[in-house]
Amino acid sequence: MEQKTELGLEIFDLLEEFENKLESLAYVPFTGKVMMGRNEILEIIKDINISLPKEIQDAKWITQHQKEILEKAQMEADMILSSAREEERLLIENARISEQSIISDAQERAKQLVDSSTIVEQAHMQADKTISEAQMTAQQIMDNAYEHTERLLSRAANQIVDISNTINGNLNELREYRYNSEFNNGEQ
Repeated sequence: MEQKTELGLEIFDLLEEFENKLESLAYVPFTGKVMMGRNEILEIIKDINISLPKEIQDAKWITQHQKEILEKAQMEADMILSSAREEERLLIENARISEQSIISDAQERAKQLVDSSTIVEQAHMQADKTISEAQMTAQQIMDNAYEHTERLLSRAANQIVDISNTINGNLNELREYRYNSEFNNGEQ
């Protein structure tokens, strides 16, 4: 806080120096104007710019790079969503392949049991049980794939909200700074 006060005082000192130089200059005859060296004016303005608080310099940088910041945030959000969708697609594809493989194996096993067993009824019961277990396992795999995909998309949505909140916070700070700057300029 002390550093901000010192920077603010330094700016006031530089402005006062500028004002004193202007008041001490001789008038150009018949014009009511004064002459001051260009380099001298530029040096004072440069010193004022250097003395501006970091927040003002940061706000200026954010304003100048606002489009780039927003584009970068949008690209990151698009990449997160694209990655989540691809992972979802792969999980569902793998779950379907696993489901088909499990059901096919269960049907083959059931067929073998029926063909090789002398007790047909027992073979049918075992086959039904195996198919039922395979379908339950396949359903469990699908449910897990959907839950995982839902978590990924939820996390992506939360990250997008966080990015959006950060950008909105920066915009609010910039607007607040601009309002305070205009308010302070109006008081003078």
